[in-house]
Amino acid sequence: APPGPQALRVDGRVVRGCDAHGDFVRCVVATDTMGTVSLRAPRGRCEAAPGDRVTAIVSARPVVPWRNPPLEDPSMQSLRRGLAWRLETAQCVVLGRDAGALDLVRRAARRARRSVDAALRRSLTEAGAARAAALLFGDERGLDDATLEAFRETGLAHLLAVSGAHVAVVLRGLGAAVSWLARRSRWIVARGLAWRAARVIPLPLAGFFVLMTGESPASVRALLSGVAVALLSLWGRRARALDVLALTVLAMTLVEPALTHDLGLQLSAVATAALVARAEAGSPPSGEGWGRRGLGWARWGRIWPGAPG
Repeated sequence: APPGPQALRVDGRVVRGCDAHGDFVRCVVATDTMGTVSLRAPRGRCEAAPGDRVTAIVSARPVVPWRNPPLEDPSMQSLRRGLAWRLETAQCVVLGRDAGALDLVRRAARRARRSVDAALRRSLTEAGAARAAALLFGDERGLDDATLEAFRETGLAHLLAVSGAHVAVVLRGLGAAVSWLARRSRWIVARGLAWRAARVIPLPLAGFFVLMTGESPASVRALLSGVAVALLSLWGRRARALDVLALTVLAMTLVEPALTHDLGLQLSAVATAALVARAEAGSPPSGEGWGRRGLGWARWGRIWPGAPG
């Protein structure tokens, strides 16, 4: 039998969260004595944000692998990410703030997410607001079973999980808007800065969107791919999609080796590679129709408009 829970007091710094999951909130907390842990509390009883130092009386249970796990054991996922303990508390107390730059941006992203959620609830019906939140942020909590089943039966369930497609849409939309505004300025156009602005300005905004959605590995991969493509274009180099994909996945797994077992990242990488391979197989030879440079941008779907030509 797995070890029973232990009651103790813990102090630590909130690394991520505290995000609502049904009637509870779940935080990732870096403690001095137990390492990084998962802390769960009733909703409204642990109002902490990234960078806050908290203390709580908790019931602690170690994470142990399942005896008969499914295809991917969730306990092993937690262990690979360094979460060896699951803690539960009736209430946590915020002692102070020890926030770095990334923590402050995460806090701002959480506030923006709450503002968007509130605006959706004011503007739409309850069901409409739940669907909008699910499509925008991958938040399925407000969807009923019938709606979830309808998405699965129609093959659209992937739209309810934030992926690279969401980030690509954000980059393309912001890039189009920035390009349109930049081309209104003769000074910017005369200096050839319009396409550069359309490449660079959307990146931090897309990064903020990724923070709002919870920083899923698939969305982070898409954001890093966008950064790589933008840098290469600014240096006058053509971005090869498979090379960029390999570079971003390799970099992410080197920083966090546990991501090699993340099913979301695996599916994202395989799907992207398949789309790229299919696009290359159906593309005309480089000397027909498209030039080499134009073909390279076509393969990437022209995520940002206003490419240099």
